[in-house]
Amino acid sequence: MQVVRYNPDAWFATDTLPQEFSVLGQGLAFRERIYLYPKLGPAWSLEGPAWELLASGGICRVHEGVGEAWMMVTKHAQGQSVAVVRSIRRHLEQFVNQLGLHRVQALVQEGFPHGEKFLKGLGFHFESTLERYMPDRRNAKLFVRLFQ
Repeated sequence: MQVVRYNPDAWFATDTLPQEFSVLGQGLAFRERIYLYPKLGPAWSLEGPAWELLASGGICRVHEGVGEAWMMVTKHAQGQSVAVVRSIRRHLEQFVNQLGLHRVQALVQEGFPHGEKFLKGLGFHFESTLERYMPDRRNAKLFVRLFQ
């Protein structure tokens, strides 16, 4: 597994649809979102041993010291979740240091336990429920990880 520079076009070269953990940009078309994310902060992709796209993610700066993490995962990451989480966890701190953040948050649609489990594996904890946050008025859950 290797971390590479984020390339939005790679998402059109894969035969899988992403499962998004963040609701950042929710309501925008998928094509608009994948090009928007890298403009808002550092972004990366994770490739498997056969150069297949496993995941992409990054951190968007909300304001001084605070960022919001986003993540898209392909079906190719299934069965490799432990290795994917370890790799992301290692690189998350690099992004946090690069941006000078003390808090990173991530939103997950309520009722998406895989997203919650993934964030907990990255060291995030549940902070609150955002009622009727989604465009379709569903709730979202806010997860947070604090840094020195």
